[in-house]
Amino acid sequence: MVTPARPYVTVPGCGVRIYVQVMRTPAERRAGLRGRASMPTDCGALFVHENDDFWPYTMEGCLFPLDLLWLDRRGRVLDWYVGASPCQHFPCSDYRPIFRARYVLELLGGVSPVLAIGPGTLIDLRGALL
Repeated sequence: MVTPARPYVTVPGCGVRIYVQVMRTPAERRAGLRGRASMPTDCGALFVHENDDFWPYTMEGCLFPLDLLWLDRRGRVLDWYVGASPCQHFPCSDYRPIFRARYVLELLGGVSPVLAIGPGTLIDLRGALL
């Protein structure tokens, strides 16, 4: 029996592979990474939206800082927020992009600058969207 490959995205500039949990449904996107104790530096979450919009994200229920990256349909980083702080008490602040985006990639806080990921970086999404 063949084990299915883990979904991943690739940062072409440095060739780093980041394994992602793909969040496609409204319920998956609402749950996000809420309640998880930690996340390895080579993992993340890719939130897939049906259309381009100013998708707001909150850190409600998150237990560790995250980098939030809003991507266009080609995988180009349009906007980012590095080190969004966890929020355990409602109401939590929303993080909003300045451009309409199709995807949101969440990485462990501080990972994106280490990998030289920022606005304009093209992330290869093919390994996650198959």
